[in-house]
Amino acid sequence: MSEIRRVLKPGGACLLSLYNKWSAFHIVSKLFHQGILKGHLFRLKYDGLLATIEEGADGVHIKPYVKLYTKRSVRTLMEGMTITDISVHQLFASHFAPRFLWRALNPMMPIFEPMFGWYVAVTATKS
Repeated sequence: MSEIRRVLKPGGACLLSLYNKWSAFHIVSKLFHQGILKGHLFRLKYDGLLATIEEGADGVHIKPYVKLYTKRSVRTLMEGMTITDISVHQLFASHFAPRFLWRALNPMMPIFEPMFGWYVAVTATKS
């Protein structure tokens, strides 16, 4: 963020999309299903499990650093900038439900997306 602040012109906009800590994908798909039910949390530990979010990562030998954010932590991250929008996006039934329920649940996704979507998106300007 310090480099973004440094190179951004006054009035310039910054658009970021960061992984949402409270997303259905993180809580249900990663932690519960893959982590607990499949045992990956115990084998890979939390940081290894999170690394598998990235394509090609196995959480052991290929283990990129993955960080999750809340809307509050994004506001803290953006201190010194003017936030013009902060919102949560991208929720699909496949993030938390079995395939046979996807069609029935998809119409409800817009209701829950602002809370449980996969990304926290922020637009901010440099003062």
